[in-house]
Amino acid sequence: MFRSATTFLSARAMAAQIDLTLFNTVTEGRATILFPKNNEVFYNPVQQFNRDMSIAAIRTWSELYLKEKRDKVEKKKRNKTHVQGESAIEPAEILDSSQAEKDYQPTHVDATTESHAVNVTVKALSASGLRSIRYAKEIPNVRYIMANDLEQDAVDSIKRNVAYNGLSEDLVRPNKGDAMAVMYSHREEGKRFDVVDLDPYGTASPFIDGAVQALSDGGK
Repeated sequence: MFRSATTFLSARAMAAQIDLTLFNTVTEGRATILFPKNNEVFYNPVQQFNRDMSIAAIRTWSELYLKEKRDKVEKKKRNKTHVQGESAIEPAEILDSSQAEKDYQPTHVDATTESHAVNVTVKALSASGLRSIRYAKEIPNVRYIMANDLEQDAVDSIKRNVAYNGLSEDLVRPNKGDAMAVMYSHREEGKRFDVVDLDPYGTASPFIDGAVQALSDGGK
């Protein structure tokens, strides 16, 4: 996943300012998370299997989702060349498989701009940011991830762990807000997410309507 030199240096600078004597480190998947020694934020190892399965499911779904997008582009191009007639076709207009793949390289752009990557939002209580950071490191073609939490301490923890893992806040975006309000604010077309991940403490039922409203067509 692409990161500019500026965002890379910013993450390195922030990580260098972290006093590691105040934290315990836990490595899960490709992420290493800092947990305060005073236990303000806890790590639940039982949920590792859940996170592993979520990553596997999103990776599999995203491959099918992006293939569907590529197929639509190919079909559109074929229809266009058919209408124009073979005599009017320039060689550069003929779509081959390599060009289709090139069209779908991941990009970091605003959510309102169409691109060929996946928007993932982690809702409810992101806490330490572990799930978000693992998604960023272990799922290809992710445009950005919104890691939301209602508590400022949790948002600060997410920011700290994003920097410690060498990621930019363009890719993993810490956000402070009520989960339902955030999801409803993204229900308009052009603002929706391709993946909505609910990871609350307790039942997810109160968040279902907001998640469905914020999900793009064909999303997961």
